[in-house]
Amino acid sequence: MTPAEMDALQKSMTEGESALLIAAGMAMFSAIEAGAPQRTLLERLATHEKNYKLIGQPKAAAMMAMMTAMVESTQGR
Repeated sequence: MTPAEMDALQKSMTEGESALLIAAGMAMFSAIEAGAPQRTLLERLATHEKNYKLIGQPKAAAMMAMMTAMVESTQGR
């Protein structure tokens, strides 16, 4: 997901969706800090993104892509 795509998604979110994304991001970063393998998190996010696309929920799929970008940004730290 590109920075422009992230920006567009954030602008299209409701207040509740934005809060949910922040909470999910905090949970992901906590899991990483606790030692969860990033590969596992990325695999699960990819599965959820695919499933949301299959059931016709593109915004939820895009939120999973954004979470993937967040997790990928922590690799090597």
